[in-house]
Amino acid sequence: MPYESQEELLERYMFVENFRKESRQFGAMRRQSEAQAYDIAIQNLARIGGYEDTNRFVWQMESLKLDSVRHWFESVKVDELILTIEFDEEGIASMKCTKDDKVLKSVPAAYKNHPVVAEGLEVVKSLKEQQKRARKTLERAMVHRDAFTKRELELLARNPVLGPSTKKLLFVSSGFVGFFADGFLVDFNGSMTQVDENIYIAHPYDLMTSKTWHDWQKHFYTERIKQPFKQVFREYYCPNVDELKEKTISRRYAGHQLQPQKAARLAEERLWNTSEGLFKVYFKEHIMVSLNFESGWFSPMDIEVPTIHSVEFFNTDNWNVMNITEVPPVLFSEAMRDIDLLVSAAHYGSVDPEASLSTIEMRTALINVLLPLLKIDNVTINKSHALIKGEFGEYTVHLGSGVAHMQAKGMMPILPVHSSHRGRVFLPFADDDLKTAEVLTKIVMLAEDKKIKDPVILGFIRS
Repeated sequence: MPYESQEELLERYMFVENFRKESRQFGAMRRQSEAQAYDIAIQNLARIGGYEDTNRFVWQMESLKLDSVRHWFESVKVDELILTIEFDEEGIASMKCTKDDKVLKSVPAAYKNHPVVAEGLEVVKSLKEQQKRARKTLERAMVHRDAFTKRELELLARNPVLGPSTKKLLFVSSGFVGFFADGFLVDFNGSMTQVDENIYIAHPYDLMTSKTWHDWQKHFYTERIKQPFKQVFREYYCPNVDELKEKTISRRYAGHQLQPQKAARLAEERLWNTSEGLFKVYFKEHIMVSLNFESGWFSPMDIEVPTIHSVEFFNTDNWNVMNITEVPPVLFSEAMRDIDLLVSAAHYGSVDPEASLSTIEMRTALINVLLPLLKIDNVTINKSHALIKGEFGEYTVHLGSGVAHMQAKGMMPILPVHSSHRGRVFLPFADDDLKTAEVLTKIVMLAEDKKIKDPVILGFIRS
């Protein structure tokens, strides 16, 4: 259907975005169907709007939406109040209200129903949703290898909602990884290179192939740069020796049992189909990944526990099983990352399966960066454990479960209060990874056991 103006095109775009937002309340099968409908609708809007691809169309619509409310970024006067929308370092909007040159904590209750004030508060709410949407869109662009042009990145960098996120992400062009700044990519040493026409949000695969992954991790932690999503410290999965040998099948999770209800809920959040087996379709790449079970996948109401058999990838054009070497490295990694979450978070039984090896590798990288900064040299990493030589004894902390032991005394009575970890241990990504914060906190605390003041822990150590 033709459109008469950019405003009408924006209105249609917002209708489609609201459709996708409302689909979250439904089950995985309907969500996946509506996600496909959303993709088709966006593609149609992009085509009638004359855009080369949906990526460029989406960013243009987000920019137009911002332009329509830009007058709120200066000041709007309502009686004796002056209202201004401001943005923090993460691009999150808030309403600043001043009266007689004094900043108020919030808009006075008497003005909440004023039409102009209500409009401003609705704009703030909309901008917050746009910021959340942008984070997910940028992460999706990284996973699906969506290309950006130099001009598009320059526009994003100037956007008060999107700019703070893009400035904290790494991009790759012709194998060079760096921050985007003024048409160049700049690495951690300050080296610069001009960008090609196609620029991508860097995936850990790019950091690994460029042999700069550890350097970037150290840079982000040292400079305390908090990314909008896990990028530099994202778990990366590559085919192992057994998978390369078997060619078309992966058995790295074979034998692990899952809690059906919990596994289904986690899988649905990541758009896996759980009603007719457990699989996920990557429509753009024409690939389906299937998680196979020894006796088939069960509904969440079944009592018998499903046991994983294998993982396979299929070409949706002809439904032939793919050789693992034919699967794009980034897609393989992201699919395995989803499955690893299911195995580690929804495993059956009370024993940690220690399956999340890439998560342990991520925590190992954080520890290797953090400890030198704190001048702690009495910690060594041995596979999945941190070995600590303290003043009062020797300790171990499991990098997966976070369980701490003291030699000759057993498991230590250290109970995490997760809310206390927020802000105390810096994590260079926006996700509230409470388990990682817990592991790092325990290691630092036991490495400096002479500073412990908790009577219960001290009593256990000295008993």
